[in-house]
Amino acid sequence: MQIIKRFFLLNANQINHMELFAIVIFLLIIGIFIFRYNIIEHIKEPFRSFLPSSNMNLKLGNMSKTVLIPIVVTVILYIFYVRLFGFVYSPISDLTYTSVSIILAPLSEQILQGCLIIGFFFIFAKVCKNKWIVGSFVLVLSALIMTAGHFSPNSTNLQVHFLSFVFYGAIYYIYNENLLPATIAHTTWNVIILNPIHF
Repeated sequence: MQIIKRFFLLNANQINHMELFAIVIFLLIIGIFIFRYNIIEHIKEPFRSFLPSSNMNLKLGNMSKTVLIPIVVTVILYIFYVRLFGFVYSPISDLTYTSVSIILAPLSEQILQGCLIIGFFFIFAKVCKNKWIVGSFVLVLSALIMTAGHFSPNSTNLQVHFLSFVFYGAIYYIYNENLLPATIAHTTWNVIILNPIHF
């Protein structure tokens, strides 16, 4: 716990239990992703044969395609969402929340959404052979699950969360299971909503 607090430059009074729980979960998801091949080696047959194959990765590749395009498209979508739904978030100055929202949440949530897409695609592709139908269904289903994870009694703009996760999932498909563009888009979105731009 002290390591996490030092990492976020926090003192004992600035972090609550829910934030700590979220940080631990996010780090666990990222850790599993990093060590996934080592973990899979320890899974015995016949269970290993049930695991779907995946090319999920984090590759920089062409900087303009992987970084700049997701940032520009996300900013354009933010403007569209502001015009369509009329929402504007309030600025947040909480260092813990900001750190988690910009660093850990986008990566861990995109890993989780990528795993949902891979898992659901593996399951539903056995039922329907049309990849476009299965892909569209899986994209919407994963976005619904990720949106449900953002629900709280004070939640507003759940439709924006849903459309955002559809967007991140689509980026994941377009970039051939590369998590980096979707993570950059997600980070860009979180940076914008934490420091809202008024149009």
